[in-house]
Amino acid sequence: MIAKDVTLKFKTFMIEMRKKHNYTQDEVAKGLKISRSTYIRMENIGSSQKITLEQSRDIFEFYNVQEGFREILTYLEPSHRNEIIERIALTMNFLEDIDKGTINFNEIKAAAKDLRKRYAKSHKVLSAISQK
Repeated sequence: MIAKDVTLKFKTFMIEMRKKHNYTQDEVAKGLKISRSTYIRMENIGSSQKITLEQSRDIFEFYNVQEGFREILTYLEPSHRNEIIERIALTMNFLEDIDKGTINFNEIKAAAKDLRKRYAKSHKVLSAISQK
C-alpha cells in the first residue's frame, strides 16, 4: 500500500490527469478494468480506499506515463512539475539535435549557456523541495 500522505497526493494526481484528458470516471474505470465504484473510491480524497502499488502502476500505464516521469508528475507541485518537465524536454531536444548533427559548435555553446541559465532556476526549485 502507498503511505497516507502519498495516497492523498496520488489521488490528487488521478483527478488532475482524468480532467486533463477529459475522461469520465467511468471511462478510466473501464480502461483500468475495475468497477466504476471502486475507481470513485480510489479517487475520492475523503475515502479511506487504499491504492496499491500495482494499481498505481496500472494508472500510470493507462495515462502512458513513463517511469522516469512518474514521481515528477505525482509528487511535485504543478508549477514545479511543469518547470522540470520543460527542462527535460529542452535537454532531450538539444541532445537529439547533437545526435542528428543538425546543430553546429557555436549553436551548441549558445544552447549550453541557455540550459545552464534555465537549470539554475530549476536547481533552486529542487533545492527548496528537497529541504522540506
